[in-house]
Amino acid sequence: MNTDMVTSLDTSLETPYATPTSVSDFIVHAYKSFRHNHRNIFTLFLSFCTGFAPVLLWLTLFKNAQHIPTEWRPEIIVKWLPLADEHAFHIGDFSSYVFYFAVVVLAISIHKLLNLRCLLTNDIHLYLFIGAWPLLNLINYFAHSFQTSSLDIISYISYVLLHLIVPIVTGVYLYVFQNPGVLALYSWCLGTQNILGLSTHLLLPSSPPWFIHLNGINATADYSTLGYAAGLTRIDASLGTNLATNGFHKSPIVFGAFPSLHSAMAVMTCLFITWFSASKILKAAALSFVTCQWWATIYLDHHWRLDLFAGMCYAFTSFTLYKALYRSKFANAAGINTDSQRTPKQYIALKQEQELAQEQQFDCSSSSSSSSSSSSFDLEMQVLSSDGTEEQPQCTSTSVPSTSEVHLMDAPFGQRLFYGTRLESFFAGSK
Repeated sequence: MNTDMVTSLDTSLETPYATPTSVSDFIVHAYKSFRHNHRNIFTLFLSFCTGFAPVLLWLTLFKNAQHIPTEWRPEIIVKWLPLADEHAFHIGDFSSYVFYFAVVVLAISIHKLLNLRCLLTNDIHLYLFIGAWPLLNLINYFAHSFQTSSLDIISYISYVLLHLIVPIVTGVYLYVFQNPGVLALYSWCLGTQNILGLSTHLLLPSSPPWFIHLNGINATADYSTLGYAAGLTRIDASLGTNLATNGFHKSPIVFGAFPSLHSAMAVMTCLFITWFSASKILKAAALSFVTCQWWATIYLDHHWRLDLFAGMCYAFTSFTLYKALYRSKFANAAGINTDSQRTPKQYIALKQEQELAQEQQFDCSSSSSSSSSSSSFDLEMQVLSSDGTEEQPQCTSTSVPSTSEVHLMDAPFGQRLFYGTRLESFFAGSK
């Protein structure tokens, strides 16, 4: 690339994209970046409402579920969930092995089907789904074998605090470091799975473990039963408060164990981090968060293993649905530039062609040494044309893109704000 051309393009960029050096500088640059992108308060509010509509709808429905007339609600069958959990997860029971075998076959089949349908897949997601059954059994063993005041505090931090904080932190990360629209996808995936989970709570009421342990498996239940904090009452006792007890007494849905939305939200967060982040540390942290949530819910006597597994299934369903609807955004996160004309599978083939063609680029550029200094040589990749025929690779001369061709709005917010003057990164992202 011509150095003079880069310098002229660099200086022509407006100041909102220079690197800030202080907190006040950051605020000023953030505001200028906001104004430069032709946004105003109305469009910001509209974008917020659109992006978070499913989550807001779920919260509204959840808070008002207690006002549904009792005569409209189905009968509460107390024993179905503990019996189903026993048959699906009890080691030594033949039905549990059949269940796990069916899970493995289903997971591998769906994984291969998504590949055949040109939807990109992630091996970590496959391993998480297959490994859930033995992991939940292992967690269940440790949760019921060890109980200390220190573990009570850790479970409270995981079940209550991290359940609220981690999705918010994940949203900030996706907004700052990922492409525009990824945060909205995260919100829609969360909202969709939670609405489906809430619908299941209303249509198929199920008893949590604490109710069985207090009243027995043959007890009867009705909708006048107050919520119970279960293991969290030990935290209230140690701290001398009634925060958890009072909070769960006011729960609008007491018999909503299946599926576990704690599990669904943790798994959804893990799916987005393992898909969109290249950091192994963040991926390990996301998987650890799922494990901690599963352990805390069982340790505090709030959910069965089957609830947690079902919550994971709801998360995978919502994630796969939106991956099919917005496959270009998910494919771009995998390092593949997509548009509406090609499927992700075609872009994988194109990427392989690009890697092969890079080996020939030196010979191509040396044979065209008489070109002007303001243009660079690229090897045009061998791709499928619209009529299905193959086009042979050839050397073509392409000029350096102007600043109008550098699509800053297509870059992550953090990149737009901090790294806007580094033109090479934008040129690489716009090709």
